[in-house]
Amino acid sequence: MACRFEVTAPVTEWAGVDVAQQPLDEAERLEQQLTIFRENSEISFVNRNASLRPVGVEAPLFGLLAMCQDLYRETGGAFDIAAGA
Repeated sequence: MACRFEVTAPVTEWAGVDVAQQPLDEAERLEQQLTIFRENSEISFVNRNASLRPVGVEAPLFGLLAMCQDLYRETGGAFDIAAGA
C-alpha cells in the first residue's frame, strides 16, 4: 500500500509492545491482500485476470471493494480507492 504505519506507546509500558504489534500485524495482513506492489497479492490477481474472465475473491475483500464503491458514489468521486491511479 506504500504507506508508513507507526504505533507509539509509553516506554514504561512493556505490555504495550504486544498490544502495539496487533495493529501492525493487521496492516501486514491487509498489505498482503491489497497491495499492487506484490505480484502474489489477491488484488494483483484480480487486476491481472478480471478483464479476461470472472474471478472469485474472498468475502472480506468483496465487502471492502463494495464499501469503497459506495463511498465513491456517496462522495461524488472524492473518495477513490484507486488513489494511485
